[in-house]
Amino acid sequence: MIGSWNVASGAYGKKDGWDDDEQTNKVLIIQSLTTAGAAVGALFSGNIAFLGRWNCIMIANLVLCVGVGITLIDDFVVLCIGRFIYGISVGAFSVFCPKYISETAPIEVKGPAGALSQVCITFGILVAFTVGLGIGDVDEDDVDSFEIQDYWYILFALPLIFSTIQIIFLYCIFPYDTPVSLKQNGNLEDLNKLMNNIYKSEEIANERIGQILIVSEENSKQTYGSLCCGPRYRRATWVGCTLSIF
Repeated sequence: MIGSWNVASGAYGKKDGWDDDEQTNKVLIIQSLTTAGAAVGALFSGNIAFLGRWNCIMIANLVLCVGVGITLIDDFVVLCIGRFIYGISVGAFSVFCPKYISETAPIEVKGPAGALSQVCITFGILVAFTVGLGIGDVDEDDVDSFEIQDYWYILFALPLIFSTIQIIFLYCIFPYDTPVSLKQNGNLEDLNKLMNNIYKSEEIANERIGQILIVSEENSKQTYGSLCCGPRYRRATWVGCTLSIF
């Protein structure tokens, strides 16, 4: 739902009486802060990965709710703060959700399952722009109309709906961490229960448990310096970053 600002910015600017220059500058400021927040979330959220993927996703949801709640306060400076916090949650989700899916999905469907996060991102953008159609033509709407004065609340609050749904699903339907995290932390009871839910037979579940590789904590911690400059990882890191830019 990161695209909600793109849809609501015209109505928000007209509500506050921004001229063309203000509209351009303030829209760019909000977009930049949201992107900066996402960068912070993506870069540093790995520091809490030791809490487990499930817990990290729940924390990201809480950060999202805080950020969205702040954006609903009708003040531009407060909106900037809220969108930055919201961006942090977006960056955290981009780290933890693909990891959660990758570590949980059965080997047979790991490829298609890995694409789900990208599908959901594009679906969220589609929802934001579809709901934004309710604003209509900002130039023709009366400044005191609901579309100008209040409709932006709906667009900004939309992520709360999806976050609430995700929290309910995680608590009620899939209250487990990933198999890798469970085995790493020695939580064998929950690991066996989870794997028996995923696979049809106990034999297959036990076989897959045995195939889970545990990386020592010392080897799992890599600094950004070693990723960008270390001879082992730098080529892959720079190639990946370059491809993601274009």
